[in-house]
Amino acid sequence: MCGIFGIYGHPHSKEILFTGLKSLQHRGQSGAGIAGLDFVGKQDSGLRVRVAKGPDKVDIMMLNQAEKINGMPGQAFIGHVRWPTQGINVKHNIQPTWAPTTAGLLTIVSNGDLVDMAKQRTFLQGEKTKLYTESDAEIIVATVANNFIRSGKKDLLAAIKTAMSHIKGAYSAAMLAEFDRRMFVFRDPLGIRPLFLGKKDGYYCFASETCALNKIEAEIVREVKPGEIAAIGPTGIDSYQAIDSPEQRLCVFELIWLCRPDSYFKINGQPHSFQAIRERMGRPLAQEFPHPDADVVIAAPKSGIPAAIGYHQASKIPFGAGIITEPHIGRTFLEVERAASIKSKFHGLETVKGKKVVVVDDSLVEGSNATKICTELHRQSTKAIYFVFASPPYRRPCFFGTATSSDWKTLMAVHKTPKEIAQEIGADHVGYLSFNGLFKAIGSSPDKFCHACFSGKYP
Repeated sequence: MCGIFGIYGHPHSKEILFTGLKSLQHRGQSGAGIAGLDFVGKQDSGLRVRVAKGPDKVDIMMLNQAEKINGMPGQAFIGHVRWPTQGINVKHNIQPTWAPTTAGLLTIVSNGDLVDMAKQRTFLQGEKTKLYTESDAEIIVATVANNFIRSGKKDLLAAIKTAMSHIKGAYSAAMLAEFDRRMFVFRDPLGIRPLFLGKKDGYYCFASETCALNKIEAEIVREVKPGEIAAIGPTGIDSYQAIDSPEQRLCVFELIWLCRPDSYFKINGQPHSFQAIRERMGRPLAQEFPHPDADVVIAAPKSGIPAAIGYHQASKIPFGAGIITEPHIGRTFLEVERAASIKSKFHGLETVKGKKVVVVDDSLVEGSNATKICTELHRQSTKAIYFVFASPPYRRPCFFGTATSSDWKTLMAVHKTPKEIAQEIGADHVGYLSFNGLFKAIGSSPDKFCHACFSGKYP
């Protein structure tokens, strides 16, 4: 999971880019970068791409790269926040990344993972293409560059189309070139990772989530369709269906945890915020795992709050606070070194002393957070801990960008029953929302989503 943002043609494109990119910081905090396309002449030969990137969050990258960023002109900008799911956490793997052609540079930002990276890397190396990173974004941009060169440098759009027909996996991406005034925004044929088009003061922009478009006060136009290429240029936007899409398979974990609560997604044509969807997940959870003897419902902060509200509403058990977090610590699941952050992240409150508590969280992946929360609650002398999760057991690896593919046997639900998990994390009881309960809460068929992490059925 990463976040991408871009805007074309606006007189304040660079400033708007950073505002939007910071709104996507929850999608990645190990690196950030931007690329700008400067129209230095009337001919395409006068175009120049400049890149600034670095480790850490957006604000720190901006500070460390201030001299370069301040000197970056440009009318079109793309940006990226990184959560490392492919390649180690070093600067050369931070996006944007690029590929050279004799016509000029191509640069890309992408969210998602390819499932055939090894095959594509071997093919490109056979084409005498030199690769510099472990990033799947470089595979995409190098494939496009290779297609463009082989076609006689005639048609970048056709080169992107051909690349999309070759690569397999999840990608929501944007590309700039030093030989084309357009910005190309494109999405894999299953639409596994989200991508939205917007308009700010009449200028087109895009973002991984609607919260970033709302932050810059842009009109939300629509989703980029699965298999679509949107070419944004001086005369507006042109849409091309590069690959036929059988049906969208958005990652269901985007709804459960990845997206910000104030972002939204259309279900059966109607917009639903992720806050509302997650509250709905808590209601069947209360029906499937009622604990009428409980004194209070608390949330695993912060991602468990919406489902805890739903559980409280359905169960009529009072809602309260039992765990707080250090404000300076972000999403620990996104961190390379998680253990130290988790150790200092949670703090129990004495308000739960002597009480039976229902703890609600969005999901259980490796169990580190749940274990620490139970430890803190025991320190406050709670009488009983009923830990419930607003999603089914996470038992299978994700190969599309959720960083559970390489060491998936660390997933707690792979080899343990709920009773064994309760014993390991320190709870009196553990319960998961059922698969049917999840999609009833979402209000849509499972066929419209990728849910392989729960069901083992990959699209």
